[in-house]
Amino acid sequence: MEWGTVDAVRWLVQTYRPEEIIQVVKDSNSISRKTANLWANYYSIPAFSRVAGGH
Repeated sequence: MEWGTVDAVRWLVQTYRPEEIIQVVKDSNSISRKTANLWANYYSIPAFSRVAGGH
C-alpha cells in the first residue's frame, strides 16, 4: 500500500475486499500516516477510527 504503481493499486482493490483494506489501514503500523490518510479518504474511513501509530 505504501509503494506501487497505478497497476498495483488496481490489483490491490480487485484482489481484496474493501473491508480487508480498511482493516489494514486502521491497524497497520507499517504504512505512513500520509498513505493511511489517502486510503481513509478513498474508503471514507472516519479520521478517528485509525488507531495504529503510522509514521
